[in-house]
Amino acid sequence: MNKILIIITSAIIINCNAISNNEKQVIVGGDKVNLRESAGLGSKILKTMDLGHMVIILKRSKETVTIDGKKGRWAYVDSRLYDVSKNVSGDNDKTIKGWVLDYYLYDKSKFVKLSSFNPMKIGVTCSGGDIYFEVSINGDGSFLMKDIYQLGSSADHERYCKESCGIYDKSEPNACYHKGALYQHNNIIWAKIEGVPDGGNEYYVVDKNEIRYISYGTFDSSTRILK
Repeated sequence: MNKILIIITSAIIINCNAISNNEKQVIVGGDKVNLRESAGLGSKILKTMDLGHMVIILKRSKETVTIDGKKGRWAYVDSRLYDVSKNVSGDNDKTIKGWVLDYYLYDKSKFVKLSSFNPMKIGVTCSGGDIYFEVSINGDGSFLMKDIYQLGSSADHERYCKESCGIYDKSEPNACYHKGALYQHNNIIWAKIEGVPDGGNEYYVVDKNEIRYISYGTFDSSTRILK
């Protein structure tokens, strides 16, 4: 069975009416990718970024370079990570910014729709247990995601579900459904959600042996294959 590191900036933040800025938002496609102070291998390493972390490209260099057989341009990115040594949090102006070879950065235009996949059902608990969701993946690459919320009233859940392009069923007042299809680039899979302007930001990493949940580079044991 494939290992799937579930990398999620999840359905929790889906908004049907939001104007997308995802032409700049990309996913890190390598493990322990170095973020550097300037564009060059000799530059100081500011941070290492994990596979699946999402960053925002602010600009790119004009020159294409080849490093260890990997061709790309240096990109200046907002890592969306904070320098904890400076006790900074919640201030977007203080996130760590630096340079990374864009060979390791994947945008959605690179992903190709899958016509087949190993059918499985995945369960994930997140946000301190307040939200649980299941993803049922079909053999043709389509999927059905079911979010289950533990906070607020059924009216709150219904409102959120509609705002997030979901399908609400009053017989399941705490649940919200989203349909979609899987797309792949190299070893990363994007679960594109129907009805969302940018398709959402649900990503999976295909590898082998086991399954774990990861959000912004932090692993969590709350993910499991249900069947």
